[in-house]
Amino acid sequence: MTYHDPRGRRPPQQYPAGPYGAYPPPGPQWTPPPPKRQTGIIVVSVVAAVVVIAAAAGVWLWTRGDGGGGTAGGDEHAAAVEAVGAAEVVWQVDQGLAPEAVGADDHWVTDKHLVRRLPGRVVAYELKTGETAWELPVGEVDDDRCPSSVGHSGLRVALLVATGDKSPQTCEKLTVVDIGAGREVFTVDLPPIERVPVRIDVPVVFGEHVVIPSRAGTRVLAIDDGAVRSTPKPDAACKSTKAALFGDLLLAQAECDNGEESDIRLRSFGADLKMVWEWVTPQGDDGEPLPVLGVLSLDPLVVELGHSGSDTRLMRVDPDSGRTVRIAEYTGGTRGDYMSACDGWAMGVCEMAKVVGDKVILTTVMVRVNPGDPRAAPGMEATDRRNELVAFDLGTGERAWRTGIEPGRTLSLVATADGSVAAYRPEDPNGGMGILYSVDPDTGALAPLMPIGPKAHEDDRLNTHVRSFAFRGDNQLAFLRDGLFVVFTGVHRASSVGDADTVAFALP
Repeated sequence: MTYHDPRGRRPPQQYPAGPYGAYPPPGPQWTPPPPKRQTGIIVVSVVAAVVVIAAAAGVWLWTRGDGGGGTAGGDEHAAAVEAVGAAEVVWQVDQGLAPEAVGADDHWVTDKHLVRRLPGRVVAYELKTGETAWELPVGEVDDDRCPSSVGHSGLRVALLVATGDKSPQTCEKLTVVDIGAGREVFTVDLPPIERVPVRIDVPVVFGEHVVIPSRAGTRVLAIDDGAVRSTPKPDAACKSTKAALFGDLLLAQAECDNGEESDIRLRSFGADLKMVWEWVTPQGDDGEPLPVLGVLSLDPLVVELGHSGSDTRLMRVDPDSGRTVRIAEYTGGTRGDYMSACDGWAMGVCEMAKVVGDKVILTTVMVRVNPGDPRAAPGMEATDRRNELVAFDLGTGERAWRTGIEPGRTLSLVATADGSVAAYRPEDPNGGMGILYSVDPDTGALAPLMPIGPKAHEDDRLNTHVRSFAFRGDNQLAFLRDGLFVVFTGVHRASSVGDADTVAFALP
């Protein structure tokens, strides 16, 4: 086993709506749109500009019927349908009221419900039918600047809420919701810390506590009534600025400065909020400590370090000894070969990668192949996009397998409830239709799990869903649970009220 001695915040990163959607695909020359939670007019302007540029270039926007000369994707889909059948829409929910643009990606999946924080409300949909199980008003319709807890503990979630009477990106209240019972537990004002407000800081529900990290340090409130349990000391040498829940442990990033030197530490805490272990992050090439961009898994501990828009590091960590195994081939960010594994918005959100056993599976960026290119498939008439999944051994940092680059095939990892690995290939403009695959974590072999049927592809209202790529952040999100493949939209706009929003596919 090869180890390296360790010496170890970025703003949220945006991701493309799909190979053929509102945003251009990522790549070496692609610059992310503005930070999440600042959607509004900014996103509308970006979309308008991108549509104009794309129309002028004529390269990546398409309508059904363009191209179509390629047959490899169509042949594969036909074979998949023959093997396992065709999945069609079993239920769908249209988008409700929204302002110009507002984030709608906060969600929780339980055994019975998909619970979503939508503009001005929290809604639970029955997984079997899509019917509304319950709905609660929370915040304002145009408030998308305040985040929610990523996970839940005891079916309770925490939502930061803006009152609307202060500057943007300021969240003045905390609301806790019991998503099992569909009721509000309490709403309280957040305690101030040296007049530093809570902004785009992601809360964590942890046992009997709500933990709210911020640049000024971490507040801890009681989960039952919102009573303040602790706030950081003004003169504390270390301040926890980000946190995430992993099973029975709370992980937090602590930024430490004793006046002479500074470092960044990843710490874990038990239910009593006493520290279990800590690990000092390594220094970057500039000699500064690297922040924790995200944590992919706890056991084994796999972390991504770095800053938004820059090359990042991915490594396995032994917190007891401080030893690390770096995935040296991995380069994330806008200039790398791989899509950044972690969201950067919340420390535990890493949908572009998955740790299974002794391997980490990563998603490469897309490459474009134009008709006439030597790499073009026979009969290809439209620009082709391709990427692959690549796995690395966490014990050595060496490549274990890759799915390979195939004409017309882009792959996105899909969240699963049972620890299995699934990936979605979207519809492409050269004849390939959407297929959900199972992925063998040992070999990378793909097997058709759920080919999307022809009815869904023929329904123009489902274009963005069957063409989805990169399920995270401000584009489509997706999960697979109990034979149900659910895809839903991460941004709501006034112009898309009434459009298909949440769509569930299943085999007959």
